[in-house]
Amino acid sequence: MKLDRTFFHHGEDLTEDNASVVNGIAGLVNSMGLKVTVEGIETETEQELSVELNCEELQGNFFSPPLDSRSFERYAAEEQGSSILKK
Repeated sequence: MKLDRTFFHHGEDLTEDNASVVNGIAGLVNSMGLKVTVEGIETETEQELSVELNCEELQGNFFSPPLDSRSFERYAAEEQGSSILKK
């Protein structure tokens, strides 16, 4: 399940209510054997908060800007073995 970046935008200002909602959604989704993907991660703080709130998959400019298929292949080859692609 994908969560929109509005829950995490400006992670430093993440409200307790937003954190509770995300944590609840993540718990429900995980209990169904599914993964939570957060879109639009732009800062290290947003990335750290996402992980703390049990969101397993993250995407956004923090990791890489949008790439065409050839650029992605190069990126993946360069990052092979890095923690970004390992789970």
